[in-house]
Amino acid sequence: MLKLTTEDIALIIVMASIFAAASLITAPISVGIYSMEFRFHSMLPAVFAILFGVWQACIGVTLAENIWVLLIGWWIPIGAWGSFGTAINGLIPGVLVRNPKDWKQITFWAIVGQIVGDLVVAYNMAWLGFAPFEVAFITLSLNNIPVTAIGTPILVRLLLPRVRAMGLYRGKPIKE
Repeated sequence: MLKLTTEDIALIIVMASIFAAASLITAPISVGIYSMEFRFHSMLPAVFAILFGVWQACIGVTLAENIWVLLIGWWIPIGAWGSFGTAINGLIPGVLVRNPKDWKQITFWAIVGQIVGDLVVAYNMAWLGFAPFEVAFITLSLNNIPVTAIGTPILVRLLLPRVRAMGLYRGKPIKE
């Protein structure tokens, strides 16, 4: 069973707040295709999972995804599926990145997580009639993958020493 400490709960709240704020701030940057937005925050689930722990990150981004869709006024089934897709974005790299100092691993698994998460969200968008699956998946991927591929290894590299120094690192053992 998952046991969360008070510190873990605080991290979840902070991750949820950062992700929800980043979602709200970047949502207006539309690419003009089916009202999809550039998601500069799409790298955050992977970063959070690698640094602060998989389950803490999944809970934090799922909570945040639901908060921000409620705030913009369209929590419908896409909010729940968006939450699931966003959690997958963090789950895959959080579980499969073996060394948080290896940018190749981070990049590869973050992209894989992003693709799987985008597949889930695109399927849901098609199922709900928002956009054809192919259009939704291609648009989501074009928005999310470059940001994730570039931003995730950079953020992990910048934040890892600080997170470790503060005693907040919950990821895999670090190979020096």
